[in-house]
Amino acid sequence: MKKIFHYTIICFFVLLLSCNSENSQEVHFLNDALLQETSLDNYKWLVIIPEVGCNGCIQEGEYFLKQHVDKNDICFVLTNIKSIKLLQQKIGVSLKNRPNVYIDRNNKFLLPTKNSVYPCVIKKNINRVKTISFQSPETAALRDLENEILNQ
Repeated sequence: MKKIFHYTIICFFVLLLSCNSENSQEVHFLNDALLQETSLDNYKWLVIIPEVGCNGCIQEGEYFLKQHVDKNDICFVLTNIKSIKLLQQKIGVSLKNRPNVYIDRNNKFLLPTKNSVYPCVIKKNINRVKTISFQSPETAALRDLENEILNQ
């Protein structure tokens, strides 16, 4: 019985450490990307929206973009984009000449983890990642951001 208990505890810690290491890898990757892209320095929030991935999650990201594209403290980073023209037609909003829409043509913000298929919400502190969350079937990062914006 003690062996099973010890084995369970060890498995729990291994799982916990593996989750933290992926998050740590994502934060490190995004901090490096932020250091390279100084045009994003003045934004409190970044919302990274990939074109390819979890279809429903990306649609929620596109809807959030459409509703909040005029917010000056949010920068929308569009990554892994095949056609900006098709995206504009899809959401019904012109994205050209908007200072808070960054088209990531070189995929600097395309995460190298399994979470690359989800929209990502980053709260910044100066020019570093303070928090990171994902819009996935299990998490509602965009709704949480919307609530925080409304409560400011």
